[in-house]
Amino acid sequence: MTDPASAEVDTDRPNIARVYDYLLGGSHNFAADRAFAEEFLAKWPDARDTMRANRAFLAHAVRFLAGLRDALAPGSYVVVTHGTNDGQVTRVTDAHELYARNAAPFRLRSHAEILRFFDGLDLVEPGLVRIPLWRPDSPADATQHPERIAGYAGVGRKR
Repeated sequence: MTDPASAEVDTDRPNIARVYDYLLGGSHNFAADRAFAEEFLAKWPDARDTMRANRAFLAHAVRFLAGLRDALAPGSYVVVTHGTNDGQVTRVTDAHELYARNAAPFRLRSHAEILRFFDGLDLVEPGLVRIPLWRPDSPADATQHPERIAGYAGVGRKR
């Protein structure tokens, strides 16, 4: 008997969640996802490092906010990571075009555009920075070339 959920999974087309899983070293992906990821990496070799930095930031931000949550009203903080092509226009834009042809829409934004997400909020130090530079646990946690990470991260606090 076929599992109804598996009947809805199209393993012949890449799925961005499974591609992300593959880029992070996971095992919940299929040949189409791996092939797409390798084509994506050929256009943007630093993509895997960006995905890893993004995952690490989200874990770090959750730990940061967990220490504060008892004193806050729900929704008091906003955590944002967002892709950018600042400083890497050709490579990241080529990868973005490949992504757009094969997956859901995704929009890259400049630092200034992402910063507008924080309008009306106070940015928590160090502000809106390249993902690995947002409060690394240790200097070793920040990559040697943060400018290669095509994304910014920040936490804003409601005034």
